[in-house]
Amino acid sequence: MDQIILKYLLEDLTIEEQHRLTKWLEEDPLNPVILEKFEQHWKTKRPDLGEQKVEVLRRIKSQMNEKHQHSESLSFNFPTKVLKYAAILFLVFLAAFLVKEFPNEPKVTEQLKYIEKTSLMGQKISLKLPDGTQVKLNADSKLIVPERFSGSSREVELIGEAFFDVVKDPSKPFIIKMPEFSVEVKGTSFDVKAYPNEDKVVAVRSGIVEVKSEANGRALQLEKDEMSTIYLKSNAMEKSQIREHDLVFGWVDQDLIFKNQKMDAVFNEIARWYGVTIVKQTSKASNKLYTARHENNPSLQQVMESVAFVFEIKFEIKGNDLIIK
Repeated sequence: MDQIILKYLLEDLTIEEQHRLTKWLEEDPLNPVILEKFEQHWKTKRPDLGEQKVEVLRRIKSQMNEKHQHSESLSFNFPTKVLKYAAILFLVFLAAFLVKEFPNEPKVTEQLKYIEKTSLMGQKISLKLPDGTQVKLNADSKLIVPERFSGSSREVELIGEAFFDVVKDPSKPFIIKMPEFSVEVKGTSFDVKAYPNEDKVVAVRSGIVEVKSEANGRALQLEKDEMSTIYLKSNAMEKSQIREHDLVFGWVDQDLIFKNQKMDAVFNEIARWYGVTIVKQTSKASNKLYTARHENNPSLQQVMESVAFVFEIKFEIKGNDLIIK
């Protein structure tokens, strides 16, 4: 928690880190008091501590931002440096508890609470955000949202895939944060696919969306029937026209659609859609590509009968396991 508290004092928290801070504050009644004392001391103008505080921050932030490739050259000096900075920071914070002008029962600053919505493998959930925005979470996804929107924007954080129908409010743009990129809108409907270790896709059904890559700072503006793809391997971002809407938005209407997909990709999607574990009892591979449209939330049995026919395999559904023979 030390690093999160430091980033909080620097006003540099991500939404997920703010969520973790909120959880910590709720774990123990003493934690909000501790944080309040840190804040009071942080804002003090005492000359004997001000310069020292700035120097500690400068050095710690420098260490936090150093590139991974320099880790070996820094490892030799790591214990001495870290202990030195930690000791200074500890003394600075400890002084806060000893300063007589601080009241015994400080008024605790209200912390904005965050809510974590999670859809499991094989599950899709719908939710309404504090501003009225409608969201549908695809399987194996997580959305972190504030208990209420405050400030000049409406920020949420997404891992996985979700379809958003955003309430229009030009004075408060709606921003979706993800590790690799962000999406900003003022009122539109669109799909964001941001699963870990996969290409990232933003597709617009209506309105205008701006997609910004965190890797290179490049931004693209998307309009209705346009999409952007950020490629995992290269971080390259390209814009294209949505040719087949069902391939992008079909899952929202419970339609499972495949087009020219390899066997492994098909099974990955089936595992996510139905929440099953794929157990392969064969090393048989197929060079065939699978194209099919399964509407109205089809059963696993129905889908697998079609898949097995195309790839010339046998299967068995046993509890939560899908066994490929």
